[in-house]
Amino acid sequence: MGGGHEVDVTVAFVHRFDGFDVGPVEEWYQWTIAQAGQDAPLKVTRAGGVPEERRRDAVTHYPAPWDKWRDIHVERTPHTLLIVDATLRAEAQRYAPIAEQAAADDLAAWRAGGVTGETPPGFVISLVKGLSELGSLYRTTKETPTESGIAIPVPPEGVLDGDENDPVVGATRVVIDVRDEYHFTKGTRERQLNLFRHEIGHALVGKLTGRAPGSSLVGEREKWVVEGSRNTWATAGSPG
Repeated sequence: MGGGHEVDVTVAFVHRFDGFDVGPVEEWYQWTIAQAGQDAPLKVTRAGGVPEERRRDAVTHYPAPWDKWRDIHVERTPHTLLIVDATLRAEAQRYAPIAEQAAADDLAAWRAGGVTGETPPGFVISLVKGLSELGSLYRTTKETPTESGIAIPVPPEGVLDGDENDPVVGATRVVIDVRDEYHFTKGTRERQLNLFRHEIGHALVGKLTGRAPGSSLVGEREKWVVEGSRNTWATAGSPG
């Protein structure tokens, strides 16, 4: 690089939550690297997520919890890993048993069905405060979200260099709004359990998602197939 220039580069943060992710996944950053003069050192002058299309929502996998919050609290159960802003420590401790029950129910229902396919052994979940935070973790939303929770797919390591036969989903991150009135502030334990079951259900089958033929995009499936099975698991009193 010559002096007096700058360049934008895409950097992949490759990571894996052992015991929860099937394999390594990527979070993409854009770094601006500048050099003031011919012999000057290279410096990173800006760092952030990969730019998104301004006119629409975008899942850029940025910011992740470690990008967004200065202090983080982690609550672990056998099948869930809750990563939250430290100010939500009490909520994480309160809802971790419900998330664990939901995960255990979904895993039991899946195994009882006898379906083959690689699924995660556990689930990474973040709790947030309000719709603004729900729409700004792992993604950028231009309109205020209307959902109470969401499951966001994260690409596997090397996805940008893969072909149409390679997987496009390496793991799924669940985000839940604990300020949601229906499920939490005026909700019941059963409503909360149903919400966790629903979003964890998406995460359970996320890695089975295929690439659209001849495209780098995730293949679209009929909405009733995607949401229908999740709703069945969510409203079932128990698996089986």
